[in-house]
Amino acid sequence: MALLTEAGVVRAEDVEAQRSFYVSTMQASLELVGRPFRQPSFDFGDPAYLQSLYALGDDLLQQPELRQQREPRGSEHFIYLNRTYVGLYALLTELRAFVQTN
Repeated sequence: MALLTEAGVVRAEDVEAQRSFYVSTMQASLELVGRPFRQPSFDFGDPAYLQSLYALGDDLLQQPELRQQREPRGSEHFIYLNRTYVGLYALLTELRAFVQTN
């Protein structure tokens, strides 16, 4: 919670429902993006992983809490991190790479 507050995702004025929404959204996103790093190796040759990244993005775009948001949340650098990871993962999937992560 402290890191999400420091990053500007969660704000002091948020009500508990907002706080819970943003925390769970970030947990789901970080779990999926970080999955390749939490195991000894990762097979990007299976396109299901990249499809799950795109599906998460599509799901997030449908969330009323995010669609009705009037001002951006989080670090201005998040967009670059997201594009970097998704782009890298798309390239690794296209290469059908098997990556040793330890």
